[in-house]
Amino acid sequence: MDEAGIDPTILLDGVSWVTPDCIQDAKIQYARSTLLSSKELLSILRRWQKPPRPTGSKDKRPKGAKHTLDSFARECCQDILDQELESIAGLLVSPTGDDIKEETLTSLVFDEMIEEMKIHTPTLWCILWGLAYRAREEKY
Repeated sequence: MDEAGIDPTILLDGVSWVTPDCIQDAKIQYARSTLLSSKELLSILRRWQKPPRPTGSKDKRPKGAKHTLDSFARECCQDILDQELESIAGLLVSPTGDDIKEETLTSLVFDEMIEEMKIHTPTLWCILWGLAYRAREEKY
């Protein structure tokens, strides 16, 4: 990398579709595809978010990219949740101008609604389930 005059930032930027040459170069395409489909990518991102401490060290953990990756994760979650909620909007709408009637509420089959939510909003369901489960665990 020193001989080529690049550092990790330039390398990653280049592999990440930064220029038409990087998009079209066959070697870079292969390297990018290999990285993005690798089983190691998740562990790489986890280490960037929370770098390991040197063995036996009592020093603070290196800062890493926690702030950046946390911000990115929030953006991703927001996008996913927006899409999921949009996909179930029709399931949750009541007729315009009408008050909700007792029979509408009492005719709801919650098991069916739960299954629909699991299918159409898996991320939202996972988040809400995780929050509810943790809340129950803290009570006991």
